[in-house]
Amino acid sequence: MKSSENRNITPAPATSPEMLRWTFLVYDSLTTDDDVVLFVKGLNNRQGINRESNSIQEVFRCNRPDPTVFEGERISVSLETILHVPVIVPSMAYYTRPQKLESNEKSEKARVCACTMMYNVGNDDDLNNVVDELVRDGYDVKTHSWVWPKTQEAGFSHSAIYAKDSCSWMMYIDVDEFNVQDLSLDKRQIGEITISCYEFGPSNKKSHPIMGVTQGYNCRRKVENIHKSIVLLDVVDHSLRNVIHHFILKQGYKIKKSECP
Repeated sequence: MKSSENRNITPAPATSPEMLRWTFLVYDSLTTDDDVVLFVKGLNNRQGINRESNSIQEVFRCNRPDPTVFEGERISVSLETILHVPVIVPSMAYYTRPQKLESNEKSEKARVCACTMMYNVGNDDDLNNVVDELVRDGYDVKTHSWVWPKTQEAGFSHSAIYAKDSCSWMMYIDVDEFNVQDLSLDKRQIGEITISCYEFGPSNKKSHPIMGVTQGYNCRRKVENIHKSIVLLDVVDHSLRNVIHHFILKQGYKIKKSECP
């Protein structure tokens, strides 16, 4: 507004609540059958400091509240931490009923699901129409909004819980990636498979090559760049701790490395 219009503005009272800061915030929650998982920013922000959270990504698992205490009410959930004095972390998260990813399949969960995180999706990307088209073609595709920036590990932790009741294995890959591995497994307590990733350049092509991606494009790198993983959700450690695609597993389970063909 113009400076001449500032004269009639009444300043906010000193008792106004402090605005929420992204650097110190309980920003999301997910309720399971056993507990409430809180996703928090700002507690473990220094290397080597880990204040009783279950992961360096600040994923906290708390006991579920007594539902009879607040039946019919919307209840905010947060954490109390002791810095110099006890502090309640500001929160925009609420307790919700347990959420499960329902499957269209009637058989027992014995399938591999794929988790793809897409950032900065806007209206111009036409995501909903693309998903609808895939569903019409017979693919089982669902979306879940995860709007929090710079929380990829936390998003992976969230998906590991969210899809656990309908998926046996979860593949963490980008939307432009694909897997050509043989996923037949032995019985050696394998809980995670790591897959080598190689980048392919466009090779000056403007349409999909007839020979397919691996034969029709030139490989950009001669050495392995990064690698992704497929995780058995039932054996992910209770802490949900992961380091970009790779989860800590329950005791007794191994990680198997799968080479590119």
